[in-house]
Amino acid sequence: MLPRVDGQGYPDPANYDFEPLTGAEKHLDTLATNNHPYFWFLHNFNAGKNPFFKFFFGQFPLNSLQNFQAERSLRMSKSDDASELNFFYTTQGGQEGEKLNEDAICIYPIGPNRILAAVYDGASSQKPITGLESFKVSGAFYVSHLAALGFPTTEDYEKLTQNQDLTAKEIMIALNRWLYQELVKVQGVDYSDVLTIPGMAATIALIDFNKMKVSIAHVADTIGIATHEVDYVILTDNKNQPFDEATLTLVQQIASERNISIREAAKDPRVKIQLADSFRQKINSAGGCGVLNGMPELVLNNLIYTLSVPIDPLLQGLHLMSDGFYTPWLGQQDGNPDLGMKKVLGAIERRCPYYPPIESATDPLDYDPDFMKIPRLKRRDDITLLSIRFPLFQASEKSRLETVKRQALLAGRVEDQ
Repeated sequence: MLPRVDGQGYPDPANYDFEPLTGAEKHLDTLATNNHPYFWFLHNFNAGKNPFFKFFFGQFPLNSLQNFQAERSLRMSKSDDASELNFFYTTQGGQEGEKLNEDAICIYPIGPNRILAAVYDGASSQKPITGLESFKVSGAFYVSHLAALGFPTTEDYEKLTQNQDLTAKEIMIALNRWLYQELVKVQGVDYSDVLTIPGMAATIALIDFNKMKVSIAHVADTIGIATHEVDYVILTDNKNQPFDEATLTLVQQIASERNISIREAAKDPRVKIQLADSFRQKINSAGGCGVLNGMPELVLNNLIYTLSVPIDPLLQGLHLMSDGFYTPWLGQQDGNPDLGMKKVLGAIERRCPYYPPIESATDPLDYDPDFMKIPRLKRRDDITLLSIRFPLFQASEKSRLETVKRQALLAGRVEDQ
């Protein structure tokens, strides 16, 4: 039997095993093709003319922004003995494909033998942004993708490539300055009112084979982790944690007072008020939490956390992730963050097509619909992981398996005696 055709004479996709576009994917396509100046970076990204974006994100790059997993190897120069990095990266919007993913990945060269790798986790403003509302776009999506897809293609970024002693902090400062120039163009963003400014948590890694080191710059609650053969080092801090804990404490109190679930308590009007107050107190304030949003106070108040890691034979991997990836693991461990983090790293190490890391992180949330086992404010956050394996690490197969055992065995397994 011939396939049924629609009124246009084309085969009807309903007759085939094609997954229909989600609402978010349709939304992205509309934004990328409407040529509005707000979304120039999406239009350029979608055009597929940038060879580096095309290499990492495919022939149809918009598909990579919402629900995506890929692995690529990149040689740092044309030389036969050039270092080769292996990149594994995955992202997934948390709202069942109907809401735009507010996390973003950036992988881009920044001069000879150097590459920038970053994870951005957008945070919306507390007040509506009128210029974006008409497009049904959150400030969180806008700022994270503006940074990931727009900034690397600018003259400001090109100038950074000329600096032979460049650090990740200098990149973050330049990006912050550039974001101000872009965000002030958006109707409704007012830098005299912090509640109107979208921003993001960010971890930027500058992988520099000229200096044989990884430079880290970081704000808020994304995370960077370096792994070695039998241990790991957290490369970032989390100045947002006490503010999140204060909000969650309020939600738990409301749940207890009203004898309701945490999920229901999170909708209480008092929570929204508390979040706005927390926003005012913490955003780039002295003693607060750094947020990448164009405010000069980020730099003036010295809120960028920095660290440097040598690229040596002991460095196995570098893992950058949004809080949506690691929080479910930590929430299961009841005050044992080390065990939770080892399970995170084990999921990354064991990655396979049949049980990808994102599914291993989100499954516990699906079995906790009322947020009681893993207290949180929403069912599922956007999730992003960027994992980089270094060429100098030369562990034997036995050592590699031992690494997996030490870092994170599946729940319920015990180590061999």
